[in-house]
Amino acid sequence: KAYTKESYDNFTTAVNALSVFTTGLTDNATEEEGAALVAAIEEAKAALVKLGDLAPVTAKIAELEKLVADEYTEESWKALTDAIAAAKALKADAATEADVASALAALEAAEKGLAKPAPTEPATDPVADGGCGGTIALGATVVVAVLGTAIVLKKKEN
Repeated sequence: KAYTKESYDNFTTAVNALSVFTTGLTDNATEEEGAALVAAIEEAKAALVKLGDLAPVTAKIAELEKLVADEYTEESWKALTDAIAAAKALKADAATEADVASALAALEAAEKGLAKPAPTEPATDPVADGGCGGTIALGATVVVAVLGTAIVLKKKEN
């Protein structure tokens, strides 16, 4: 089955109408009626809608489902999961080539739109840096250096 059910049903209905017409030909049948039925078949044939191949969509979904949510912003991850859900909703017996192309484009756009969260500043450890962001440690170093210099100078005087 290479066409959507609806478009194929319309085509077979037109063909069946012509078949009924030709089977029941009577002296009352007109050439115009036959021509109209043939035109209806041609119109239905032109309106046949091809089914799309879901293989590329299925492959893209499998690729994207390997990604890890925690590596992306919540908003960009939601856009991706929404695109995946919409693509999974396509039915093999009803998805047209345009549906498949649209789903694949939406998946690719969502993938390109994935954003990494902004880096966060590392938290300071109040115990490791003296409890004041390193100010006390720096001040203590200066005091020790000054005292050390004073002791050396005092010893030289003596």
